[in-house]
Amino acid sequence: MKKKYLSLFIIVLFICEVSADASIGSVEVQTDAVLSTGQRGLIITVKDIILTDYSGSKVLLAVNVYENDSQTCYPNAFKYLEVSERNSKWDSIELEIVNHDLQKCLDTGTKKVYFIAVLAPENPETPTEIIPGSNTYLETTLFIRDDSGSDLNSSFLTSQTVSLIEEIKNKYNLDIYSSDNIPLDADTLNSYTFSFNSEENAYWLNRSVLLFYEFINTLPVQFIKATQIEGVLFINKVYFEDLGEVGGGFSLDSSFIFLGNYLASAEMLEHVFLHELFHVLDKRYIRDGFFENSKWMSFNPPGTEYMSVHEMYEKDLDFAVTEYPLQGFVTGYCFADVYQGKAETFSYMLSPSLYPKLIEWIKDDPYLSAKVESLKEEIIVIFPSLEVFFDYTGL
Repeated sequence: MKKKYLSLFIIVLFICEVSADASIGSVEVQTDAVLSTGQRGLIITVKDIILTDYSGSKVLLAVNVYENDSQTCYPNAFKYLEVSERNSKWDSIELEIVNHDLQKCLDTGTKKVYFIAVLAPENPETPTEIIPGSNTYLETTLFIRDDSGSDLNSSFLTSQTVSLIEEIKNKYNLDIYSSDNIPLDADTLNSYTFSFNSEENAYWLNRSVLLFYEFINTLPVQFIKATQIEGVLFINKVYFEDLGEVGGGFSLDSSFIFLGNYLASAEMLEHVFLHELFHVLDKRYIRDGFFENSKWMSFNPPGTEYMSVHEMYEKDLDFAVTEYPLQGFVTGYCFADVYQGKAETFSYMLSPSLYPKLIEWIKDDPYLSAKVESLKEEIIVIFPSLEVFFDYTGL
């Protein structure tokens, strides 16, 4: 389990800025259009996007629909743009919002609204961080028709999300589920409970699927298929027994991984998914003779003492989320027990957001280096396709 990180990415009028320059020429909206999914909604065209002196590899283009201060949710659409040069330009980018999202947040009828388009860093340091000059507004009137007869499970997904879910299924044999269509009964939930909010889930599911798609494409297809994971559940909030809210978990039959939708950054999502995936692999393969605790503990610095998971949650969560607190340990959570330590190390070995840090740490840390080498050898025996992956990353 991983404790939930609080990170909200909400585009609002009062915003922080980062060092770079950008501009958006205009925003155009086609109403009650037929979308790529066959549903009806808005096609939003953002034109003449210019980004100057930006060193990141991607930026997030986001458009929110704003009506008034009493609004409780915001219809939105977003897309990651690849930045190939420090000075980049896009003539036209299309985004879609289904009518169901509009009705859910703004009700039906004629509405005076503002479309707010911004560019933000791929991994913002603050929830409201944008690139200077990129916020552009369009004031217009919308007629929102009653779309209550549509199916909620598909209508709150953007066309991009629908397409990505299909591609993940076809390529990796992984199904994606949300709070509204959980395929498990109580006996399979492995002491986990969930809480749902479909309106919140709509935004976070669209964002989480995009982050998950970009991450899963960095891993070998053969490896993901060989894990025999059937699906990933993106849930608003995940709870485990008396520990309270956690970032993720896995089903009792090891077929499904649960991820909290508030894992809003790529690093968080990668970390928690890989952590939970290792618990599944540990249960299926490694505990049955592939890895002995005494061997792992022999790689610890002298005098290392563990605390239980419950002690960690009750006494020292700040330490649990601390990166590389001591030699031999990628996070403080490794001190909860051996199995948590192995899951944490595994996540740092495979996460594209995390393994560059690990590579630097093991250069001068013989304890952590020994753990990585040993775990790598054991994992490659079970999943040979990861050998090329580790060669590529330099681990």
